Amino acid sequence: SAPIFAARHLQVYGARYTGEAAVRKIVGIDGSPNLFRLHSDRVALYATYLALELGLSVRLAVMLGAVVALSPSVVLYQAWEFYTFPTAALLAFTACCGARFFATRRLLAGIGLFAGASAVVLLNSTFQWPWLVALALVALVAMGRGARRVVLLAALPLVVVFGWYLKDALVFGTYSTSSMLGMNLAKTTLLTAPPGTVQALVTEGRLSPIALQTPFQSARAYEPAFARPTTNSDKLLREVNKRDRAGPNLDNAAEIAVSNAYLRADLAFIGARPGSYLASIGKGIALWFVPSEQYSFLEPNAQQIPGYVSTIDRFVLLQPTPWSGSGYTPVAPDAAQLSYGAILIDGLALFGLPVLVWSRRRPLPWRAALALIWVTVAYTFVLTSLVEYGENNRFRFDLGPLPLVGAAAVACAVFTWGRRRREGDSLSGA
Repeated sequence: SAPIFAARHLQVYGARYTGEAAVRKIVGIDGSPNLFRLHSDRVALYATYLALELGLSVRLAVMLGAVVALSPSVVLYQAWEFYTFPTAALLAFTACCGARFFATRRLLAGIGLFAGASAVVLLNSTFQWPWLVALALVALVAMGRGARRVVLLAALPLVVVFGWYLKDALVFGTYSTSSMLGMNLAKTTLLTAPPGTVQALVTEGRLSPIALQTPFQSARAYEPAFARPTTNSDKLLREVNKRDRAGPNLDNAAEIAVSNAYLRADLAFIGARPGSYLASIGKGIALWFVPSEQYSFLEPNAQQIPGYVSTIDRFVLLQPTPWSGSGYTPVAPDAAQLSYGAILIDGLALFGLPVLVWSRRRPLPWRAALALIWVTVAYTFVLTSLVEYGENNRFRFDLGPLPLVGAAAVACAVFTWGRRRREGDSLSGA
């Protein structure tokens, strides 16, 4: 009913607002623009709504919202002016709309599903068209005879997204929303290779000499050997450094050719040394399970609340020893620096959700909502582990509350199954 729904809203919002406001006021964490605070005020609510849409109890849903609200990662990321927190908010919003759309077929929920997913693709380059198509396929299966409505609702957002891809292809010659794949992949190949390996492969002629250069430098560092100076008419695409002089301008048009050259070297390296590449993937997976706020750009604010962060990490996320890393390729965490709470949550989401999705004992809309969560979590985990090493725990935060809510749904299903089995045994024994 409306009163109960409003009460749920106020309970979670109160926990979110009170917890964050208290921490921020006490320690003086540097804030972010109102737009980002608006996103942060909603993430805990989305977690609660999503849990309720999946049929979890009101008490558990509110508890999940409170856990999200008071997470050190939430407190710290919402104060960082970057696209990570808006991504988490949009993904949570998209999942809520998807669950509601599958259950009720309401027009606004369907619009929210596809508009939210399209916005994520245009905001964060981790999420590309295969993920968007996968969500559309989930919706088509879930709606059955309502497939026509799915097509109509998805048409405009998909046209906008693929129009953006077409623009990038025509203007920049790239076929994704980012032109940095080559440099990003270099962190999992060239920069993490054993000492002397890259030099030997360059000497043998199996790698381009660009493999010996440090990625993410200004265009001048690569000109003219690996890229021609750009003559683009747009001033921003010609500038070598950022306007605040804080670093190289990676939007310089010449950086596209540089990244493409790195991509060719990356792929050649993988072919020549697949074992080294697999080892880097393993390091990335380990880093994924480090608490998300243990990230170099958040360190100044995290130092303002060390007791709060360390207490949550140790006793809630079950991380025995904190991890600290910086640079493009930080030292991989050891077993004592992993969050075993994160391993449990993501393990349930990655491996438990598919079991529930394939179980025909539950209604199709419910299973479709879980499939939407699983596709998003699995896509992000697999893709980021394959293409980049160094920021994997930040990529985990992009998912917002989805792994937590998905894991809670799996745990509740297991608990219900166990209870019914015990009740069945009791009846047969009687």
